[in-house]
Amino acid sequence: MRTKSNYSYSLRLTFRATALFSVLFAAVLVSAQAPPSAPAQPQLNILITPAVQPALEELTPRYLADHHTAIKIETGGSMGTTGTAIPARLDRGEIFDVVILFDASLDDLIRRGKVLPDSKVDLVNSDIGVAVKTGAPKPDISTLEALKKFLLGAKSITYTAGVSGVYVRDVMFPMLGIADDMKAKTVMSTGAAAAVADGKAELGIQQVSELMPIKGVDVYALPHAAAKPSVFSAGIPVNAPHPKEARVYIDWLTSPAAYDAIRKAGLDPFHAK
Repeated sequence: MRTKSNYSYSLRLTFRATALFSVLFAAVLVSAQAPPSAPAQPQLNILITPAVQPALEELTPRYLADHHTAIKIETGGSMGTTGTAIPARLDRGEIFDVVILFDASLDDLIRRGKVLPDSKVDLVNSDIGVAVKTGAPKPDISTLEALKKFLLGAKSITYTAGVSGVYVRDVMFPMLGIADDMKAKTVMSTGAAAAVADGKAELGIQQVSELMPIKGVDVYALPHAAAKPSVFSAGIPVNAPHPKEARVYIDWLTSPAAYDAIRKAGLDPFHAK
């Protein structure tokens, strides 16, 4: 015989089971009606020359917000066959989605089969500049003759082994007729502006975008008659894991959305009107 207590217990079990079923049914219904979530976007790994690093570091959060794609930046020189140089790292088989470097160096990587030929896009023009310690008199470098006089009057000068340093040593100094004079006063460095700020050299020459972030120096662009702007270009390595997403990223870097950060960093957008 079913007692009153047994009957009450049975009712409670039935009620709990019904309530649990209702909750589970509602959860399934909500899940079925919810819009599908967007597919996860890959992280793009990019290897760049320090000349464009300040601009790209400012642009990275914007790109993440606009495209939900994270960007991981590593840096290396445009030239060289050892160490962290971009050509050396690709030769070692390191994997990147995008490389950005001096256009002639990128052309060489394309010729050697390291970068997709149809992926090259010119991104920025970069002036070469001179840095002097903050508070030093503003140099007169408005003409070739004035620049020559300024360089000959300096007690010491520094530049790096990068694109700008090679140009200064192999092209600009000989053009000005002062190559031999400069040898005795040249101090090589890994960062021209930092060397000047630390008192290791009176003046330093490097890409303007690499000089500007360093405190303790004033920066002036060299006249184009002495040093034409360098072009830095982007490309996609042949073994890039995400070539489609890489092309979207490069296209975005050439769009007006990136122009303000590029100019702020001392560079000129290549495709700006």
